[in-house]
Amino acid sequence: MELVINEKTYSFNFGMRFLKDINKKIETPIDFGSSIKQQIGLRYYVSLLLDEDVEALSMVLLTANAGQKPNLTPTVIENYFDDPETDLDDLFERVMEGLETANATKKTVAKVKENLEEAKAIQE
Repeated sequence: MELVINEKTYSFNFGMRFLKDINKKIETPIDFGSSIKQQIGLRYYVSLLLDEDVEALSMVLLTANAGQKPNLTPTVIENYFDDPETDLDDLFERVMEGLETANATKKTVAKVKENLEEAKAIQE
């Protein structure tokens, strides 16, 4: 995936490096009181993206751009989001499409969406 911001083209990769980096951002104990933790960042951020959380979108983009040239900064992405010409709805769709099709992330994304649908069905 690529974005043009201020006439610069930024690349985003949702591969294994992204998966490892995003998972490290959120940890939870495997069992109550256990010191062993499971990294669940992708699940967490996908659920926030499905809720159209702009801060989560920023974190996902910054993480997916890590190691790419040019390197995206928080200030650049914040200014891009604040620009009235930026279509955030389209950006959410493009990021979700990238996550749904990348080999490293597609199964987890599908499972999060499936769990969300099941939870909605139970509430109805």
